[in-house]
Amino acid sequence: MDSYEAYQITKEYQAKSVLEPDEEFMLIEAYLCIINAYKDVDPDDEIDGYVAMYNLASLYKRRGEYDLALKYFKMCYEHGGGSLAEMEIADIYYYGLTGHTDYEQAFRFYTAAAESGFPKAKLCLADMYRNGQFVDEDEEKYRELVFDVYDQIWDSPVPDYKGETFFKAAEIYLEAGFEEDCLDLLLDAQDALAEQMLTYTNDSDLDLMKKIIELQYELIEPKIDKNWDFQLYDLYHILKKPVSIEFSSSTGKHYVSSVLEPSGITVEFDGKWFRSINDFFRRAVIDGERLPAVNQDLLDFRIL
Repeated sequence: MDSYEAYQITKEYQAKSVLEPDEEFMLIEAYLCIINAYKDVDPDDEIDGYVAMYNLASLYKRRGEYDLALKYFKMCYEHGGGSLAEMEIADIYYYGLTGHTDYEQAFRFYTAAAESGFPKAKLCLADMYRNGQFVDEDEEKYRELVFDVYDQIWDSPVPDYKGETFFKAAEIYLEAGFEEDCLDLLLDAQDALAEQMLTYTNDSDLDLMKKIIELQYELIEPKIDKNWDFQLYDLYHILKKPVSIEFSSSTGKHYVSSVLEPSGITVEFDGKWFRSINDFFRRAVIDGERLPAVNQDLLDFRIL
């Protein structure tokens, strides 16, 4: 395979959301071909090499081959792609994806990513200060970093990181006794995260949404009346008790019920069963689309 063929393969296969095993093999070979052609080139003169390193590392990460992912993220970092790779390297060290955590290296690369302008890196550093990971526990530094990110992104048209940032800020306000400010930020966090999840969703986003909803209900449940208007993510709370709910989409009516079993709450949705509320949000679909992706089209929720 020469460089031209490698580029054609990457152009064709990178656009596919699902690859067959032989296509994935060919894509890896194409990335390796490009890397071998450019890894010794001055990074100021050529970016193809470190972009291929980053893409190959990301592919290995999706496959769960974290040792190889780290190898190529580091190679990307060393060959001029620092701002691309810093967060990825930090996450691998922080979460111990290769088998052990290394908070010192995580702190180093989160710091570099924060200096490169990544808001998420500052949030990760904030957590390290709150938890005393590599650094001494420092609540003041935690709050400082959270509000640094808040100031950086609050008026951004892009919803990324807003949900997590607003939620952390809401918790800080609640700890200080400012319930109304906390609730306002929780509503902002929910809206921003819901908007983000229209485009892409992962399990950590859903876990965060659950935390947002649970904290909201601690504050608002005593104030709810019979005319209360609820939406999709309120089901995180409503389905905790046996209940049946109807709502509408562009394709018709849908029905979801929670049932108390000896093992806990199970959920039935349009004739399909889910082992928990979390499982329902992770796997339930309407016309082939996961619920977060069609949230804006779901209307007229009511308890039957």
